[in-house]
Amino acid sequence: MATSLAFNSLPEYMGRIKSLELRGGNPVVQIRNLVNDTLTPTNQSKIECPFILIVGERGEGKTTFVQNLVKVFVEKKIDFTGFYALGQGEMELRTGYELVLLPEKRIMQLSTRIAECGTPQKSFDFNADAIREGEKKLLQAKEGEVIVIDEIGRMELEGEVWANAFSTVVERGKNPVIVTVRRVNVENVLQKWNINNPIVVDIKDGKIDSVINMLSV
Repeated sequence: MATSLAFNSLPEYMGRIKSLELRGGNPVVQIRNLVNDTLTPTNQSKIECPFILIVGERGEGKTTFVQNLVKVFVEKKIDFTGFYALGQGEMELRTGYELVLLPEKRIMQLSTRIAECGTPQKSFDFNADAIREGEKKLLQAKEGEVIVIDEIGRMELEGEVWANAFSTVVERGKNPVIVTVRRVNVENVLQKWNINNPIVVDIKDGKIDSVINMLSV
């Protein structure tokens, strides 16, 4: 392991040594300090909060799972914010989605279908006011408050809807996050936002109590 670490760090050492100006004193000590600086992590003081992905396919109960989590948050007086979305119409072809803002459960129309699935144009027209309110929930979350996001999917991977606010939440890293994601999108979400050490909970065997316990890790 030490050999691998040294080998991987060699290009950085060489680049920094080339630009190093020895200003008196012992050059061996100065080079040793340079090596130590290179090996020292730069983000030691950053607080890492649990990042939990509730994973499943459409219709498997991701939103229902989130609704049940919210009930427990209220019972246990856990501070939380965010939102979940309720589908309208038949599951096979939703006519729209309602946004439920948390914790007050205020409902706004989030989107309305304007085209069939699979057509070149977008399938839904989104309500800009609802998106702004949802973004506020994410961007104005207090440090340590649990953020609930239902869901991050194809639209966000294309840079739309919740993408910018979600990026801020990830970069800030000051809140436990619970986000629903379809299985097909998991790897893309983790890669796009460079999410390290996620906790993945499959909806098929996920337990509410287990997720609550994960928040205190």
